[in-house]
Amino acid sequence: STPLYSSAASDVYKRQIYNPAGEAVDWHVEFTEEQRIYKIWNASYSQNGGVVRAEGLSWNNEIDAKGSLSFGFCADADDKVDEAADASQGDRDAE
Repeated sequence: STPLYSSAASDVYKRQIYNPAGEAVDWHVEFTEEQRIYKIWNASYSQNGGVVRAEGLSWNNEIDAKGSLSFGFCADADDKVDEAADASQGDRDAE
């Protein structure tokens, strides 16, 4: 995906999640990212190689029916992930 902001050292991304269901749902998403994530807000995450799983925190773990939310993260432009390696895990509140 295209970063919101990019520098020589890092890229900043924003992800928007929409719940099309007629009821609230606990949310999580999985996506691929070739750079190592080092900061995330409005979600917790784990990164295993290029696969990232993000999910809600205690205060935003549910998306209302027909609702949406967003989270963002910073990825290190100089640190490409090893597809076979486990990477860091994080848990951050909104800043």
